[in-house]
Formats: sequence, C-alpha cells, structure tokens
Amino acid sequence: MSTPSRVRDALVQSLARHDARVLEHLASEVEAMVSRPAHADLGPPPQVLFDGERPSGPWLGYLFPPAGSNCWLALGWRPAEEAAAVRESVLLDLGDNLGSARVGAVPAPWAPFAAIVLSVEYQRPSLPSEHNLANDLHAMVMLHDLLSGSTG
Repeated sequence: MSTPSRVRDALVQSLARHDARVLEHLASEVEAMVSRPAHADLGPPPQVLFDGERPSGPWLGYLFPPAGSNCWLALGWRPAEEAAAVRESVLLDLGDNLGSARVGAVPAPWAPFAAIVLSVEYQRPSLPSEHNLANDLHAMVMLHDLLSGSTG
C-alpha cells in the first residue's frame, strides 16, 4: 500500500477513535511521508504534531476536536498573539493561490486552534483522495519551512 493511502487510512482511524495507539499510528505514517519526526498528544484537542518545534515560530500538525468526525491539517504560529500578523503576511504573499486552505483560526475555543495561520478541514465521510491529501500535507510542510526560514 502506498504511503498516501496509509496516511489516509490512519487519518480515518484517528477520526473514528481518539486514543494514543491510533494517534501514534498516524504520527508514524506522517513521519514516513514527510521524513521528519512527529508525535501524538491526546490534548485536548488530540493532535499529531511535528517534533523539534522551536519555542516561537510555525508549527504543523493534525488537530482533532474532542467530539465530532472532523479534523484540521493546520499550520499555526507560536506565540498565538503573533498569528494574526503572520496570517496577514501569508495572505499578502499568496493571495488567492491557497486552494482549499482556509486562512485563520478554526472555530473552536482551544488555544492551539486560536494560533492557526492556515488550515484544511477533513471530514470522515468525505476525505479527499490520497493524491490531494498528500498534496495538502506537502504544501503545508513547504509553507512551514518557508516561514521557519524567514523568521530564523
């Protein structure tokens, strides 16, 4: 089975059950796809994030609300108070070339969501094809790397 298929399957399982074993499986599949370490955290919200994040700057991961059958692949900013300025910069630089991505925080009360610069929402009944899922992940990783380089 291809890596995009395994990531998609692991994401479907994570949407259905928020437990450590399932999230660890998603983290390992994401690691294999983008060749960088990731870790799972039961939150709230449950999440899979790339390891090695600096105390300030971009972070990247899948975030799952405590209830519901959806999640976000999100690019966020730390500290959260600076996220709005980064969001405006991304909009200025990329304009309408954001595809299906949503600019701004996802509607939820948890702190990790408030710091989101860019996100793509996935719902279990209508997950995108593995090709689009891989493209979304790679695009977010590239933007993460771009923002890391421009702030370091």
